[in-house]
Amino acid sequence: MDKTKIENKIKKENSEAEPCTLCGQLYHNFAFKGGYICESCLRSIKDEKQEDPKSSEDT
Repeated sequence: MDKTKIENKIKKENSEAEPCTLCGQLYHNFAFKGGYICESCLRSIKDEKQEDPKSSEDT
């Protein structure tokens, strides 16, 4: 593929991408009610949620 075709393909892909609501990174749609979240931010949210100790409610 020549350089022009590659550049056009990248532009098309970027125009279909959404910016992450949290970090602003462009990625392809992974939508939630509150906005669009990229996979990296989704992983960090899941990790934080798993680390949140539920036993602290007992003290």
